[in-house]
Amino acid sequence: MDFSTVVEDLQNSSLSCPGELDLWLILSHNTASHEPLLSELIRRSLNPVRRPLLGPAGDPGAPANTSPMHKCILFCTHKSPRFYQQLLSSAILGRDQYCSLSTVDVGDVVRQSLTEDCKEVPGFMSQEFSSNLWRYISDKSNEFAETVKQSPTCVATLIVDNLTCLFDLGLNARQIDRLLVQWSRSQLRLLIGCHVGQDFQDESLPEHDHTLVHCLETWKNRAPVVLEVRPLETGYTTSLDGELMVHEPWNSKQLGQPRSRRNYHYRYEGRRVLCYPLGTSKLVT
Repeated sequence: MDFSTVVEDLQNSSLSCPGELDLWLILSHNTASHEPLLSELIRRSLNPVRRPLLGPAGDPGAPANTSPMHKCILFCTHKSPRFYQQLLSSAILGRDQYCSLSTVDVGDVVRQSLTEDCKEVPGFMSQEFSSNLWRYISDKSNEFAETVKQSPTCVATLIVDNLTCLFDLGLNARQIDRLLVQWSRSQLRLLIGCHVGQDFQDESLPEHDHTLVHCLETWKNRAPVVLEVRPLETGYTTSLDGELMVHEPWNSKQLGQPRSRRNYHYRYEGRRVLCYPLGTSKLVT
């Protein structure tokens, strides 16, 4: 089964009402990588098969024959924009009238802010630096939100490839939470990737910061759709890349209630992500 089939099933069962939070949270644990899954979600946002990711397309009052414009802004905190542009080139090529992908290279912003003097100074991430970085990301987000408001049929998605990197760059948990609140109120569709280590407890989270753990757990509970990838719990095979846990969608009326989930083994094969329900793959013995 292709990962796109899993996504389509989630789309069909995650019809959100106007005003509800449109957030897909993609978490990777330990040595697992979530970027290929995130790329597939971005691809489907730019070039939806039936309807745009996370909700109905465009303005309900628009004519039936109106093709909505699909716009995405991607904050690259971990991988470079080139990495995603190469993966997504086929989704964008020749479709300029229907979709657009803007990228913000956060790493380049950091490099430009460093002087030759401070490159050799440990702990250069000052409070002033983190405040400026927060303001830059916030302003870019607001600019994007204001731009898409001018087109009533535009379907807009905001993406962050790895939220934890912002913590590494000096933003504290409160600043990260403020960004998430700002984005959730912007009526944009959200795809947020985050590497959380192993069960929110290992050294991948800087200094085991409990405020960041609490922030991520809170948004994990709020997100209508959560995807988690982990290395194989038992055994090892080069034929598989790990396990995928799909938390079934819910809406605001179901908050606080247990949600069901599905588990798969997954394998990265070029640009494709192949999924196997547990016990069905001959790749694991």
